[in-house]
Amino acid sequence: MGKKFWYLVLSYGLFLGWLLSFLYNGPALNIIFRSSEVNCNHLAIAYILTPSIVFFYIGFYNIKRNYKSAFMKYSIILCFAGTVLTILIKDYNNPILAYIIAGIMGCCSVLFITGWGCYFVELLNIKNMYKNMAYVICLGYIIFNINQELDYRALDTLIMTSLFICLSGAYWASSRLIGTAAEKKQDFNIKLPTDLLVMMCFLMFLLNIGGGVVQTLISPLVEKKFGNIHIFDISVYFFIAVVIFKIKKRFQTDIIITLSIVVIACGYMTLVIFTKNPVFAYILIILGYAILDIFLWTLVGEMGYIFGRPIKIFLFIMSSNLMAVFMGNLLGMFLKSKNEHIYISISVSSIGAILAFAFLPFINKLMKKGFDEMEDIKNTRQAMEGVVTEDKAVKLLTVKELEIYKLMLLGLKNKEIAKKANITDNTLKGHARKIYKKLGVKNKKELLASLNKEANL
Repeated sequence: MGKKFWYLVLSYGLFLGWLLSFLYNGPALNIIFRSSEVNCNHLAIAYILTPSIVFFYIGFYNIKRNYKSAFMKYSIILCFAGTVLTILIKDYNNPILAYIIAGIMGCCSVLFITGWGCYFVELLNIKNMYKNMAYVICLGYIIFNINQELDYRALDTLIMTSLFICLSGAYWASSRLIGTAAEKKQDFNIKLPTDLLVMMCFLMFLLNIGGGVVQTLISPLVEKKFGNIHIFDISVYFFIAVVIFKIKKRFQTDIIITLSIVVIACGYMTLVIFTKNPVFAYILIILGYAILDIFLWTLVGEMGYIFGRPIKIFLFIMSSNLMAVFMGNLLGMFLKSKNEHIYISISVSSIGAILAFAFLPFINKLMKKGFDEMEDIKNTRQAMEGVVTEDKAVKLLTVKELEIYKLMLLGLKNKEIAKKANITDNTLKGHARKIYKKLGVKNKKELLASLNKEANL
């Protein structure tokens, strides 16, 4: 794991820490608008629902990957400015300005993640994507839960300071990532199946409704029963990061997603049985959703790697994810901490998980088909390395060079080639050097050998 790997981790991990601690109904948002007319629940419409709708429509356009670096850098700058402005206008009588700024920052956060997703797909091998995604999510959530702990202890200044540290660190890591990202993976030109993208959007939506319920209903319930629960969250994410660091082999993504759903289901069943002491159930649910997040987003990255459309993939799936979180938060707000409401929420989350589970076999089938096609293309390209084809020669050589190339194929000696091409021996040598360089061979012998290799493929 080189520098690029860790720049990827730090850029998004720190940005995610800022996002969860502030914009996504984090402790910093409550600190800023504690004595304000701005309703934080209404603010969710601006920073979650607005980008969800906007980027769902933008996803239909073919946006070039050339903009990925601009997406990252300018999004962080606008989020930094938006954070400062939000603090400055907290006592402003009209809350509309706060909603507009939140909507802009929400859109910028999606653009940042989309740009980061392009680098994630281009710079990583498909075998170690899950490791990078795990470190990113663990770092982001550890920062968020540390800030939750600070909020519990009323250390507001440290929380607000951490926002600017996270954004500054994310900008530094993003700049380093953009500056060093010279290599690029090969494109396989495999068509992205529309049904695969649609099913992934439904999978993300159905599974993450439960995540919104956990945030707005189950977490406050456990906190009410136990007190400060954020040490459990920090411990779970730290544990996952250590386990991922120790593991060397690649997991089969669909199997781990299935296991994570089982862990979440066990957590919900435990919550129903032990409502009066829900701590163990909460730990199971948090563990299940943490693993689910890591491998769901790894699956999204693998889609971008195989089918080569990371911007379209990330935009549509981010829109689905945001809509799910919004709907889950909405459900949690309407169903407040009564036992029957908890059962209704658990039922909704469980039904969503069961429906999502039905999509997995079909998603796995299409992903496997794409993966097999990708491997075939890789093997063909490896076999074709050092092979000179007629098409390659036509594309790379000038008219005169192509004439000399065709005479070489006849097995003629240099004097005969020069005579037929009506050029001197020295001019022939100059043309020959250019032909060998363009076609990636050292001499005429190697050129003829590569043609024999092509004939045998």
